[in-house]
Amino acid sequence: TTVHDGSLPTPVSMYDSPLMPDRSLAFTLSPSPAGRSRVLSLHLLQNLSEKKVRVEIFNQQGACLLSDEQDFSEPAGQQIALPGYPAGFYYCRLSTGRGKFVRKFILLP
Repeated sequence: TTVHDGSLPTPVSMYDSPLMPDRSLAFTLSPSPAGRSRVLSLHLLQNLSEKKVRVEIFNQQGACLLSDEQDFSEPAGQQIALPGYPAGFYYCRLSTGRGKFVRKFILLP
């Protein structure tokens, strides 16, 4: 797991931006908005040939705050803990052999 403190934003090109979601991979991220628990559930709605998926969390400025490889071999999905993240809008990006796919989510105060 790589956790970025946000002090130095990770450069993101226009073609690799979390602000330009690709909707061709179905995955859910819930709850959104998320409350005080700061734990999100991530579920793939399609069967992928690869079971390891890179999960990244970006803030609105495009800085990568978390980057981790998750195992989706179990149908139960994955839990993503975001302790200490302030309220606001964020993006979750999944990177697979098929491409990069993005969902927006909200953390409440």
